[in-house]
Amino acid sequence: MHQDRHQDGHDAASYQRIEVITGERRRRSWSDAEKARIVAESADPETSISEVARRNGVNRGLLSVWRRQARLASSEAPQFVQVRLQAAVEAQPNAIDKAHVLTDPAERMR
Repeated sequence: MHQDRHQDGHDAASYQRIEVITGERRRRSWSDAEKARIVAESADPETSISEVARRNGVNRGLLSVWRRQARLASSEAPQFVQVRLQAAVEAQPNAIDKAHVLTDPAERMR
């Protein structure tokens, strides 16, 4: 009796097409340049991470992993900035006051 109800609930016309996907499923490999571009695009605070992931065909979780890896890599790298001096500056011996050691906490508040 249970089978009769089940068969009556479905009509043969509702099953019009079946698609069979064959072959080996392969993961997409992303180049470092593609990852960097997508991570940079997702760094904008006004942009939705999910939207960036959808637009680029990346799983949101994978994009979060890339963002975390980029954050860790940037915090481990030396943080140097190149500085260029336009012209030589002549030293001025009296430009800095003599050192003064603060011993009273009230002095530090001034």
